[in-house]
Amino acid sequence: MGWWKIRDVESGMIDWSHKCPTNEALANAAPGQDAKNLRYNGDGPADAMEEALKKVNGLYEETWGRAAYREELQAVFNFVANGTYREKPTPL
Repeated sequence: MGWWKIRDVESGMIDWSHKCPTNEALANAAPGQDAKNLRYNGDGPADAMEEALKKVNGLYEETWGRAAYREELQAVFNFVANGTYREKPTPL
């Protein structure tokens, strides 16, 4: 499975300027070698998300008789991600 440093969040695409620490001819990220605080994407997460989006799209087709709009898919992701990864409240 390949991993890459994310160029930008909007596209999720590969940052081609990134140099792989184990082979500078590649743009791959190397777990255990690259900094953990950077943002990464990979084949495994992309495959898992593709399957999830297919399931969500199927629910829209079943219920609304049409494919989900991109904005709806983004809204579903944001709703779940924001609920799962929201910042912990600061104590009063």
